Amino acid sequence: MGRRISHCNQLESLRDENLPDGDDIEIIEPKLEECELDENASPTSGSLENRSARKSGMVYVKTYKVNRDIAPTLIDIMRKHGDIAAACVLTSDLKSSIVESVCKVFKRIQTDDIVEMVEEEKRVSDAKKLNIDVSWLEPLLEAVRKRKEANKHYGLCLEMKGGVIMAKRAAQKDLRDRRSELVAAKQRVEEAERCVAAMHLVGKNLTDRLHESESDLDSWANDPVVTLTRPRYGV
Repeated sequence: MGRRISHCNQLESLRDENLPDGDDIEIIEPKLEECELDENASPTSGSLENRSARKSGMVYVKTYKVNRDIAPTLIDIMRKHGDIAAACVLTSDLKSSIVESVCKVFKRIQTDDIVEMVEEEKRVSDAKKLNIDVSWLEPLLEAVRKRKEANKHYGLCLEMKGGVIMAKRAAQKDLRDRRSELVAAKQRVEEAERCVAAMHLVGKNLTDRLHESESDLDSWANDPVVTLTRPRYGV
């Protein structure tokens, strides 16, 4: 007789210290027992499924198979909002996948770890189309969107303020440079005005001297002594 086969498809109710307390919701993890197989025996499908679940870190919360790190989030959601996938008619595996996706969105909201709002909103919208109750999640996501928009607006205002400050500093420097140029130009104008005034005075003095010389010539021309002694030509 071959050795007795012990099937590895039993489930063990497992309480984790990190999970919320409650009698209505429990987390169940596949239990692998030591199996005695004869040479011709092969593992059952249930055994393979449970072994795969343990290796991948999957657990069951009620009927939903999710990643172990998502289980506390799902339990928290179910205690506050009930079975959010109760109206969904998809298969258990598909529902589990969608529920886990919703849990991840909620978890990212809690940890303020949302990067792409469009992707998160699409996940929630797709879940809603499949009759997953996300009415409690939509206001949270909307609040995150508004907060991100406010942060973006604030960042743009800061950036604009920084640009205005830089432009103001540049304008002030340009104004100082132009004032310096204006002072220098004014000094040059004053120097030119002094030069023009000096030339005008010199010109006036020369004009006065010229008039005096003309007067002297006229007086000498009318002097009888000079006239008598002036030689006459052509006689």
